[in-house]
Amino acid sequence: MSDRSNILKVFNPPSNDQQEKVADCLPCDIFNSIFLVGLGSYLASGKAIKRDPKLSLKEFNAKHPNWWRVGLRGFGGVLLFYGAFRGSETFFVWKSQQVEKRIME
Repeated sequence: MSDRSNILKVFNPPSNDQQEKVADCLPCDIFNSIFLVGLGSYLASGKAIKRDPKLSLKEFNAKHPNWWRVGLRGFGGVLLFYGAFRGSETFFVWKSQQVEKRIME
């Protein structure tokens, strides 16, 4: 196997002293927060389950039961909260990196 393949590391992980330290990816965290807030807002607003005027109320309720609508909106609220949490966490990581840069200068 080539040196670039990591399939053996998946089945036989290296010991703790050989593991590489993974740095925080600030742009990845920012994008993740924006995506979570956006998707959570969309689901929590109810636009994902908006009733089509062509369907009768009975057909709509058969396709989208009340437990599904409440669950989808609740899941949207959870995603919205988690996105806000990740965003604040990302801000504090960025702020601490700025402080470390000032100290090192």
